[in-house]
Amino acid sequence: VCGALVYASSLSVVNKSALNFKCGVFSGKRNSNARCHFSLSLASSSAASSGSTEKAIEVKGSQNSVEILNQFAKLVEGEFIGHEVNFSVSTGEAVSIPERFIPDAFRAWNVPVLGYDRITSTTVTDRREFFFRLSRLLPTAGCEADAVVADVSDFSYSFDTLSDSFAVPFSDGSFSVGPKVFDNIAKLTQCICFGTETGNRDDLRRVIVTHPGWIERVGTISVCIERYEGEYCAGAVLQGCGSRDYSFSKDQLTEETYRGDWTVNSHAAVEFSVSENSYDSLNISEYTSNSKIMNIVKHQGFPRGVSVTLLQSETGQIWIETGVVTDYHTDSDSNATKQQVISRQYDSDGNLERICRFSRTK
Repeated sequence: VCGALVYASSLSVVNKSALNFKCGVFSGKRNSNARCHFSLSLASSSAASSGSTEKAIEVKGSQNSVEILNQFAKLVEGEFIGHEVNFSVSTGEAVSIPERFIPDAFRAWNVPVLGYDRITSTTVTDRREFFFRLSRLLPTAGCEADAVVADVSDFSYSFDTLSDSFAVPFSDGSFSVGPKVFDNIAKLTQCICFGTETGNRDDLRRVIVTHPGWIERVGTISVCIERYEGEYCAGAVLQGCGSRDYSFSKDQLTEETYRGDWTVNSHAAVEFSVSENSYDSLNISEYTSNSKIMNIVKHQGFPRGVSVTLLQSETGQIWIETGVVTDYHTDSDSNATKQQVISRQYDSDGNLERICRFSRTK
């Protein structure tokens, strides 16, 4: 699949206390790879009672954080595959992978390689870590027998809200990872999971967007679109010959979606408060009121309904909203558009205030 990244990820839960996520990227040589490690930890009650300074997400408000974390762990566990593409912020166009990874045959015929096939393994470990292994494969590969790996990276993040950077999970499998204090350069990752309402894991889809905070000034934004492939196997087996889906690197960009008369849906609308260190139902009226004072600094649309919007108020509040249009037709109104959203919100001092997960229609 030329110009695409197939992304496969696997997640497993160990004692429901940690999430392990493995992903890999292969070098141009068969079976050669390099790995790096990152973990995301969930503090247990025993850790708190022992005097640990780790500040775990607590059970407060109308949303039970234990149930949220358990459901999150169930949905992220498994093997996922898809495509990863980097897009230019200035032009919105897909950009080539690094020159050193382009196969000679593609270079000889001046064929652009606009992404990778991607495999990702994710699991909760017994050390209460969110472990993520990302494998990027060259588009000439895809079968286990002849896989050519461009890069393999392991990461882990903490759920500890005292950390400089930590992850906030949601019960539908979505998550947001990024700095506690807004940083123009530090990367943040937002994942929107959808398709779980059917109860069939084969319908599970994820959109993962990674970029530095102030997107107006960065060169590229990474977009990964993946689907559930099978039970967790720690990335030990490459999932067949590429993805059943096709690359989105040359698809039409999504038009500007932020503006308009949106209605936030109350069902499953949740916010995580950093100061309260807990989840609660989203205060829709407050969100709607605050959104009216936010000005668009940069909006970038990507293929397949994906978008990122950077907003700032006159008093310095900063919102970063990742969205994906999952349905252009609803049961109640055939002309309605439905969008899934994660909104990461910093106050005027640059401190992370809350992260909201909801859907909206217009």
